[in-house]
Amino acid sequence: MDSKWFGYVPVAGWTVMLFDGLLHGTFASVFFGLALFFGLGGIIVALLTTGKADYYEDVLVSTETNYNLLKAKKEGRNLPVQNTKKNKLKDSDIGIHRGRGAYTLLYRQLLEMRRKSRFIFIDAYTICAMVGSGIAGYYLDKYEAPDWTVYIVLATGIYLQFIFSMIGKLKQELSKPFIYLIPEPSIKKVFAASLGSMIKHGVDGIAIFLAYTMVSRSFSLHNLFAAFAYTASGSVFVALTLLYQRLLGGQPNRMVQMLLSSMLFFAVMGPAITLTVIAAIFLPGALQFLCTLPFSTICLGVTALVFIACGDLLDKSELIR
Repeated sequence: MDSKWFGYVPVAGWTVMLFDGLLHGTFASVFFGLALFFGLGGIIVALLTTGKADYYEDVLVSTETNYNLLKAKKEGRNLPVQNTKKNKLKDSDIGIHRGRGAYTLLYRQLLEMRRKSRFIFIDAYTICAMVGSGIAGYYLDKYEAPDWTVYIVLATGIYLQFIFSMIGKLKQELSKPFIYLIPEPSIKKVFAASLGSMIKHGVDGIAIFLAYTMVSRSFSLHNLFAAFAYTASGSVFVALTLLYQRLLGGQPNRMVQMLLSSMLFFAVMGPAITLTVIAAIFLPGALQFLCTLPFSTICLGVTALVFIACGDLLDKSELIR
């Protein structure tokens, strides 16, 4: 990122050029950075304002079309044909085909992910996280940092995981009627609806620390256990979604949600991080890679307890909103 050519990369490079100029007092970098930003903004505004989109006319046409459809239906006349073109679908693309009972929810989630991406669990967040861990690995390798610096990447990943895990697949499933119609125990349905998110965190953990390992060339067990810790923390955040629903009836207020989630975050992560630090102090150098094992164990234990305690959520309809 400190290369000269990177300063001409749109947005990201311009930002680096601008702040580099401010830090070093280089007027040219500040001027060109601002000029590129304002230039791009001007081009976007010009494109938006020079168009001839008549939204009012579009609304009138849509309203008239819907009125004619309703009028023809009331008078018993044949409805106007809107679109005679049919999309060709393969037989294999219709239906879910897999899963039985509650686990049909998981396979439906996988089908929806496949429609968005060929790699199912690999999305924009995964790619950005891999790029970020790769950049961190490059600089840590450049300055010959020790193996324990992987925990900086782990801490950053868990923090971002906490932010982006507020609304998961389980929250979406609870807002639809399908999960209530499956003749299975409540805890089984809740677990099946959460399994896709848990697998996603596991895939992200493997991808993030694989990119870090390949770029930093630090092939150690620290990275493997860090990926396991990332997966375990992701399972806690999935479980917290269930706990929010049980305590608040569906997270009705954003401020209350943030306050409660922060309290639960520190209540769970506090002891886990403390035991990890203690393990790092007392473990011998050859076993330092095991210092995140208490963290992962506590996270998985809390996840199991939350699912056992709140797994009957679907049997208590007054708690669902």
